Amino acid sequence: MNADALLLYSYLMRQDIPFTRFCHPAYRDRTQWIQSLKKSKLEPVFPVCRVFVSTTGSFLLMLGTDAETVSPPESYAPAEPAELQQICEILHCQPHTLSPMGLLFDQEHLCRMRADSTLRQSKLLCFSPCSDTSSVLMTPEAFFQQFLPAFQHK
Repeated sequence: MNADALLLYSYLMRQDIPFTRFCHPAYRDRTQWIQSLKKSKLEPVFPVCRVFVSTTGSFLLMLGTDAETVSPPESYAPAEPAELQQICEILHCQPHTLSPMGLLFDQEHLCRMRADSTLRQSKLLCFSPCSDTSSVLMTPEAFFQQFLPAFQHK
């Protein structure tokens, strides 16, 4: 486990945020990530995370399972490669492990987050803890009501 993932798990435990850690082989893309958890039979939702920019700054857009059909408002533009790399550095992740869990490391609140409202109806969400060898599983209630408010990234 890398140091960033260890910090994330330690934070979740200190804050009594309920979660499950699932260890798996390293993945290189979203498809491999989803395949690595198929054997668990938990059927979590794997939100798609994308970085967009607007006149007010950068933000992480978290979309549900039908993410290909959801488009951001017209005033938002997809991040250029350099902007994506900058957000990944702030969130201590790689593009293939981009996750709202990295907001823990954004001490200056440079990256805000927006989430697809359908995610709140999911039974279980799966996130990368800035690592490609484990995943964080938590309920939408734990994520939206405990994790996000702690960082004021609404």
